[in-house]
Amino acid sequence: MIDPVVDPVAADPSRPEAGEWVEGDVAGRKAIVFDPVAGGPVFAMFCDTRDGLVLERRRLLPSGPHRMMEIAFGDARESLATNEVSNNGPVLRAQLPFNSELFTRLRDFEGAISITVGRSQPLVLPADPLIPELVRKCITGATAGA
Repeated sequence: MIDPVVDPVAADPSRPEAGEWVEGDVAGRKAIVFDPVAGGPVFAMFCDTRDGLVLERRRLLPSGPHRMMEIAFGDARESLATNEVSNNGPVLRAQLPFNSELFTRLRDFEGAISITVGRSQPLVLPADPLIPELVRKCITGATAGA
């Protein structure tokens, strides 16, 4: 019998997605956007002076009104309520408050970040210096406008 071929990337959900973080604009705010090798942006982060760090999961079809977004890195994990917004296709948005321990820890974290919405497969985002840089800018209010 021939053993099945196993794609090592698909077989390891903890392995980061191939792609890159780029600076961009979301809803009139300076943001960082994760753009995988194929298909266009799937995740974005930007600051909101009232709500903290806004996380957007894109190109994921929502099913049900009460989707939770789980963000995990290192030994930290938090579940956040989502809202569906219309932005050139389905987008689920969650806010990580400034006073959250996870927000504070993200400022200095340098590893992969896992994002899971509902029962979807985790999106594992690679580390990038743009992430802690954005969090530090959120703290100082440097990203309030475009």
